[in-house]
Amino acid sequence: MEKTRAERRKARKSGLTHIERTVDLGGLAETLKYFDNRVTGEETLRGHLTWVVESTPKADYKPSGKSQEEIMSWRHRAWFDQKDGVQMQLQSITIRPVNGFQPGSEYVWEYDPGPEQVWLLRKVTAHVELQMYKMIHGRVNTLQTYTNYKKFDVASTITTGDEVKKP
Repeated sequence: MEKTRAERRKARKSGLTHIERTVDLGGLAETLKYFDNRVTGEETLRGHLTWVVESTPKADYKPSGKSQEEIMSWRHRAWFDQKDGVQMQLQSITIRPVNGFQPGSEYVWEYDPGPEQVWLLRKVTAHVELQMYKMIHGRVNTLQTYTNYKKFDVASTITTGDEVKKP
């Protein structure tokens, strides 16, 4: 603990600081448990006919901890390919302040079919408003693209503890 304090003091004196913010968006189980989910229509997305599903936090559900509170601070809109049933895009928008993220902050994940009909992440877009310690404000706009995926083969063996040989 003392070492950590010393490192923080040294960083403050040098003027270098690093602030990292993360938030839990949850997964499918949390979406089904804590959100009202409804199909709101059909849209064509990058040439694919999709169902649009909107997820909003259940109004009568009270979070029992920090993780649930973080998960329920977002609303989601997802596009599912009607042919393959696969999620093509997910948009998540903050609806109340959560861990520094301000209302209206948005993340969008886009997926496309890759080789052999495996759906792969193609792009992540973020437009984020941050506020930390009531005096530090920031804006982040980022675009990450993923391309040129390569297929590779891996040989693996599943063994039990009895089969493991010690050198």
